[in-house]
Amino acid sequence: VAMGLLISASLTQAALIDNGDFTYDTATGLYWSDILPTTGFSYDTVSAGIASGGTLSSGLSLDGWRFATGEEFADLINAAVGSDYTPKGDGIDYAIYDDMLSLVSLLGETIVVDGVHFTEGLYSTSENAPGGEAYTGIFGYVTEGVDSFDGLDQAGIVVLEGGSQPFSDDNPYIGSFLVRDTPPPVPDTGSTAALLGAGVVALAIARRRLG
Repeated sequence: VAMGLLISASLTQAALIDNGDFTYDTATGLYWSDILPTTGFSYDTVSAGIASGGTLSSGLSLDGWRFATGEEFADLINAAVGSDYTPKGDGIDYAIYDDMLSLVSLLGETIVVDGVHFTEGLYSTSENAPGGEAYTGIFGYVTEGVDSFDGLDQAGIVVLEGGSQPFSDDNPYIGSFLVRDTPPPVPDTGSTAALLGAGVVALAIARRRLG
């Protein structure tokens, strides 16, 4: 595991380490789930799964995960950009294009509209205005050479409160920003059982030879 973390560290920003199904932020110590396994599931569905430790039909076990807060989402952006970043005006900034592209690649893009690539997800509603809606955190980038966002291309985009989504509604383009303080358990792919089986066979052979 340690070697995997060291190797993956060279593939992305210094503070964000890609571990396949999740990303580790060394600055905050948080583990971020890829967003695609939760895309299309409502806030209520994911919340219920978190409370019960259940598993989504996508195969993601929600045991140990929770919704990220808006502050934690902002910290993720800062980790990707490499410094504290405050969106300027409409949130477009050429300087963060490559950083945002890498971040979208890490967590997965949920929608592409006219060359604009976005990752959209729900985060904790505890800090949002009441009314039965969960605001979405949105970040993305515009494909290089595509003139599709306010006349600009190659632009990084950060919008921390980009829209709203009713708690009970599924949306095929919106997932959930989930975090945890400890690494997710590594699923047993059968290798442990195979090793034990090989050991039993080896012992049986040895006993037969000794006998």
